[in-house]
Amino acid sequence: MNNFRKPALPFFNTVSGRRIFSLLHSSLSDVVEKKALLVCPPFADEMNKSRHILTQLSSQLNQKHCDVLLVDLYGTGDSEGELIDATWEKWCEDIINGMHWLKAEGYQSISLLGVRLGALLVADVLSREGDLIDNVILWQPVSNGELAMKQFLRLRTASQMMEEGSANKSAKELLEALNRDGSIEVAGYDLSFVLFDRVRSLKLKSFVDALKKKKCWWLDVVAERGGEPTPASKRVCKELQEGGVSIKLFTAEGEPFWSTIELGYADELVSKTVDAMSS
Repeated sequence: MNNFRKPALPFFNTVSGRRIFSLLHSSLSDVVEKKALLVCPPFADEMNKSRHILTQLSSQLNQKHCDVLLVDLYGTGDSEGELIDATWEKWCEDIINGMHWLKAEGYQSISLLGVRLGALLVADVLSREGDLIDNVILWQPVSNGELAMKQFLRLRTASQMMEEGSANKSAKELLEALNRDGSIEVAGYDLSFVLFDRVRSLKLKSFVDALKKKKCWWLDVVAERGGEPTPASKRVCKELQEGGVSIKLFTAEGEPFWSTIELGYADELVSKTVDAMSS
């Protein structure tokens, strides 16, 4: 049973017995139509490296009288639980709860922002309760869950190489261990086979029917202003457009903040997102 209450800026909602931490960046403005952007976060350490960018975005959107809700998914951040116990179904439920919470708080217009793996979460949530959402924005979206999980496993191999000078286990052996043992530690995160297996089954193009009901913006971060999107981004966007999705592909100058060692910045990504929300 979901419960809703008037929030302080940081607050917890209970979702099927789980305490889920949320943070509402509010403009505190008295406007006729209340607008909000709900963030579907990236995976693992990419979320930690994205928080400062999302704070920057929230500040600028608040100036445009749009509030921003950040949700720590179950087993992540300040929410209850451990990552090893997280499932994709629980994460979808956490985001849907956030959508219902915003509606209960009187927000007439709600948009979703999917950051990296959060793009797949956006698409899946839309397939379940898309009527609550008006628009969709995707930041450097992961369009193929299998590739994302393979890249995540490579962090384990890379860590071994740095610590021991050679990789003790290949990616194939790590996958076998994950399947056999039910979980594996990667870069400080305990990943369960249940979550891994579910994520790797997901592809953005599989959610065409859900996405084509919304207006979508896809933003890729590039090294130079006016740079070209990756061929993969062009291909997936074309597939979505051919399926009837109203999606526009843009690039924004910036650093790959989700993967840089030091904090990376992408001011143009933020400004273009504010423009999309304002339109």
